[in-house]
Amino acid sequence: MSSQVHDGQLERISEDSIEELLDRLPPPAVDVEPLQLLAICALLPSGLFPVVFGQVTSCFRDPFKATRSLLNHGLAGYGLSGELNVLSSVRTHVAAHYPATPSHALKLANIYVNIASELPLARLPGWEARKAASLTEFTNICAILTPLLERAYTRLLLEAIKCLITFSISAGKNVPHLTDMESLQNGHMDVHLRAHYTDALIYHRFGRGEYSVIRELLSPAVVMHNQCRTCRMYSVARAMVLAEIDRIQGRFDGASRRLAQLRITAEQLNDDQVLASYHAHCGRVEVEQHNYMLARLHFRIAVFAYGRAGNEANVLDATTWLAQIELSDGNVAVAYKSLEETQTLSKLSENHQVLGRCISLLGQVHMIQGRFLLAEQCALDAWRLETTRGHRFSIAECDYQLAVILAKLQRGTEATEAAGAAARAYRTMEIEHRAQSCERLIERIAVQSAGDTPGEEHPSFIESEALTTEPAADYSASESTDSGT
Repeated sequence: MSSQVHDGQLERISEDSIEELLDRLPPPAVDVEPLQLLAICALLPSGLFPVVFGQVTSCFRDPFKATRSLLNHGLAGYGLSGELNVLSSVRTHVAAHYPATPSHALKLANIYVNIASELPLARLPGWEARKAASLTEFTNICAILTPLLERAYTRLLLEAIKCLITFSISAGKNVPHLTDMESLQNGHMDVHLRAHYTDALIYHRFGRGEYSVIRELLSPAVVMHNQCRTCRMYSVARAMVLAEIDRIQGRFDGASRRLAQLRITAEQLNDDQVLASYHAHCGRVEVEQHNYMLARLHFRIAVFAYGRAGNEANVLDATTWLAQIELSDGNVAVAYKSLEETQTLSKLSENHQVLGRCISLLGQVHMIQGRFLLAEQCALDAWRLETTRGHRFSIAECDYQLAVILAKLQRGTEATEAAGAAARAYRTMEIEHRAQSCERLIERIAVQSAGDTPGEEHPSFIESEALTTEPAADYSASESTDSGT
């Protein structure tokens, strides 16, 4: 096979040609840097990107001369993002026969520990843009960090791997030989990493509405956290997760019982984050049962405790629930003012979770006040945000809200389609009481359509249905799972 580089584009080269090309490099006694740079590139399957290039070659006398030497002799080429690429056959050969020096390997490891530690979280601002940028280095991060786990564990390495695991699950990627169910079940990875992997997986599955899978994952997670000696904190997190699933699936008594059993432990832990999370969960259950006075009390405590813990994202989330309580309790003007303020803050902080809920609730305000076109626009905007986030429960809530608004606008076919989509999504998530609400709405739309006459005023069956379906906040790893690891 040929072994050439044309206009920066690498072609296949045969194994027999590799040594011949290496022989054309300057002898190591004259200039060792081209071979050292090639050895570094051999460790990076996605190529040596410009930022890393500058850091790893900082001790080279002339890194650009070394690069030119590799390019001129057909051993490397540039990729579309400016990365220095080496063919897989060359990488394999060089790694086996001309490995990177220990100092260069250590420097590269430290660089990628830092890169992994700064990988974005799906629940934080700018996720989509930062995810795309991070994916370019994802394979390199895996290639550098996972072999290190076989040699020695350091605190920085463990934290970097935790960040890598969380990112990989949110981005739909697998870390080879690490983040797969076989490794998890057979205990191939360190128990701290297995516990963290399970926590990150629970967070991800929560957003997808896979509640039965989460229940299965929680039991082994408790065992792992017991081995990590974080079981007491995790038992609180586990109970909150189960209470939230009970609430979403309409088992309000079960959710209340779990939280009542948790109260003393949550208070004894002396942790503002845990205390705030406990009261937020209690408040959500009270909202579902229309106990608005108690719900207000819980969420006011949550706002205070989240603020004391410095968790501004959850302060905004709890504030939207307070606005929702005012709306449900008939205080529309108070709710509207609070939602507009929270919407502005969530836009500034790029908090799409809270922004989506604010827009959805503003749509309910417009609907109550008879501004149905504005309400429709809000429902569509919220749906787009939730679809981008991929949060299935919130998408279903937006579909239902849109169906209600379209029914008021006498667009029965579209309303039925939206309600049907919501019903199917709820059933997939085993949220039967909400699926039945959708079906009741579809029946009413059919009755309304059958009885249409020009100029007829339709019964306002919408409001009472719409305000009983409350958008659930995300299960946040910052509220529970992260506190356990």
